[in-house]
Amino acid sequence: MAFPTICPVSRRFKAAEFPTKRFTSINGAGTTRLYGNKGFDATLDVQFLVNDDNLVAIVDNWEASFGTYLPVTLPPSVIAGNDDLLDDLVPDYLEWHWAEPPSVESVNLGLHRVTVKLIAHLEIDP
Repeated sequence: MAFPTICPVSRRFKAAEFPTKRFTSINGAGTTRLYGNKGFDATLDVQFLVNDDNLVAIVDNWEASFGTYLPVTLPPSVIAGNDDLLDDLVPDYLEWHWAEPPSVESVNLGLHRVTVKLIAHLEIDP
């Protein structure tokens, strides 16, 4: 599902995690196990300052994606200015999904601050 072509006013990114587990014995000594070589669950929080039409487009994308179910294709405008950085930090095998419903704060008549939280899942190929 293609996300609306809107440029955010702010972005917050967290790199992918790796499947590890720390085991600690009674005496405090321990070891960490790595259970895979692919990262997962990178996050991208973006905030938009939008008019009514763009607010509807964002909420429509949430609904068309069935919430967190279907992946979201991010247009270049969402990551503009950070596209090289995100290309380096987010592996191609991860798919962006909504992490939660969009949060809307009405700033003025016809002007809204919308926070969108996305998560990049490592999906199993069917």
